[in-house]
Amino acid sequence: MKVNLRPAERVFDISLYSDRGWFSRWADGITADIVETTTVLAAWKHGATLTELSQRFPFMTYTKLSQGYDEGNQVAVMWDLQIGDPTFAQYRDLLTALRAEPKLAQMFPFFSMWTLRLVKDSYREEPGELLIRQKDDGSCLLWSSSEAEEDQREFRRLDDLVAAAAALSPKA
Repeated sequence: MKVNLRPAERVFDISLYSDRGWFSRWADGITADIVETTTVLAAWKHGATLTELSQRFPFMTYTKLSQGYDEGNQVAVMWDLQIGDPTFAQYRDLLTALRAEPKLAQMFPFFSMWTLRLVKDSYREEPGELLIRQKDDGSCLLWSSSEAEEDQREFRRLDDLVAAAAALSPKA
């Protein structure tokens, strides 16, 4: 939990964090009331959900992904967010095909430096992360973090890439 005072406005800027998940800041809000501020902090400390917080304190906001973590469906939420993100529109067909494969749909997808990463555990980094980078010519490179980077395999057909990714995915 973090509270910053904005002296020019005389308001309290509240940020709530969690040690669960890849994205640690879960909720934010601004209030001029010190009692509301301390009550928010106490509620979070004692396990209030994000939905409960926002109902009780309408000034508190959170993201869909934070809510997904809070409700235990963060993997499905992240797939929806990535597929719907216009920033990654060029990856939409790839994301949709990967999600349709049951083994891969259980993995947590995210982008880092224009590389799609699929991880087994959405709470921590583990060996066996799958990485996919789309090249300018439309082909894709696939590799695993447990392999040497020179072991990248190139695919031109989406079906072939999905099958290879499923075969490379970590065992449950």
